[in-house]
Amino acid sequence: MSILSLDKSSLWSVVKATSNQAIAAGSVNKEDGEIHLHKDHQLPFYFKVVTGLANKPHCENLDLAVYKTIDPFIQANADILVGYLGTHHQILLSRFNVVEYHLVIATREFEQQGQPLSQADLAAMWLLLSQQRGLAIYNGGVNAGCSQQHKHMQFIPTTDFKHILIDGLINQQKSYLTPLHIKQLPFQHLIVQLTGQESIEKIENIYHSMLNKLELYGKNSQDVSHNTLLSNQWLLIVPRSAAIFSDVHINAFAIAGLFFLKNTEVMENMISAGPINILRSITKPT
Repeated sequence: MSILSLDKSSLWSVVKATSNQAIAAGSVNKEDGEIHLHKDHQLPFYFKVVTGLANKPHCENLDLAVYKTIDPFIQANADILVGYLGTHHQILLSRFNVVEYHLVIATREFEQQGQPLSQADLAAMWLLLSQQRGLAIYNGGVNAGCSQQHKHMQFIPTTDFKHILIDGLINQQKSYLTPLHIKQLPFQHLIVQLTGQESIEKIENIYHSMLNKLELYGKNSQDVSHNTLLSNQWLLIVPRSAAIFSDVHINAFAIAGLFFLKNTEVMENMISAGPINILRSITKPT
């Protein structure tokens, strides 16, 4: 398949076609593992074993000087490259896919993971969300659970998950475009409920306002590690204190109540530890 310059009209059809070809060629696994619903403090959390995650690298294990010569996004294989969004981004199928149509949105030139999201970054995430109910995430910094040092976001459809944790919590607020703290999330965060009709300029302004209120990237900031999560309904930012809980890397999907783990033993240990306890241990206290 020739690599396309993607737009709103072509995006999702090309994602599907590229995914089908990559699965047929064995470049990407078809993820159909069983999903387990577990409730903690009456809140829904989903757990899924994804065996391919056993081979996934992690940001703190990558030497930057060496990494720049083998950057997997600069040198992305054509079999996983869906196409280009404008001059700044490329869309790839994730080699460590946790659900079908798990995508990576990477900058076309090297930028450091952990930098604030640009308007173009947010626009790429928002475009995918306009095509499919889903969740776009950014693991900003080493303590945020990132797997690569090249700036990238991720997107997954969420149609397999009936009750997304954050959806249920924000729907109780009924307060649009105002940064809020939700009491059921026992750690530092800010969330804004969206109408779904916001311009990308409006979303960017809200995003920077939230970063400022959380004192990320300020002159006194020592560690800017944080997770940004964007759905069709809300924008959430969570400062992070650690990437790992009990030898398990935790990224932004877990903040939304979605735990993807490499084997059944790890899944059982995480359920036993309690999702709320895990999230509290890798974030910052209120």
